[in-house]
Amino acid sequence: MLRSLIVVSLISPSKLIGGPVNTFHGPGRSITFGIDNTTFTDPDLVSAMTRNCDEGADILARLVEPGFPHMARFHITRDVPGNKMLHCEYDALQTDVFVYKGLLPDLVAAHLAAHTTHFIRNHVAKRRL
Repeated sequence: MLRSLIVVSLISPSKLIGGPVNTFHGPGRSITFGIDNTTFTDPDLVSAMTRNCDEGADILARLVEPGFPHMARFHITRDVPGNKMLHCEYDALQTDVFVYKGLLPDLVAAHLAAHTTHFIRNHVAKRRL
């Protein structure tokens, strides 16, 4: 249902407006989270994020209720569950994304949290996917 609709990619800063992360709506219902490619964000992490986005959207579509203020948080840590570069935990009110320290700058993590929160509240919770 939601497969291949959400992509995370590194892009040129000349294509971004107002920060290191922008959300782009593509053909059909596809969405791209574009990250400034000069921010030292790990490309392997970007691939892992894309894989987790589709799965996460499927999970959240069943959990999140319209009108409830869902929040996404990114945690930069050396203690990622499962010793992976990325781990996500979901519930009805909050999504926690744990990223191994050094793979994602704090500023990019803060912007991704804001864009992810907006995406969940306005697309997943309202079943617009």
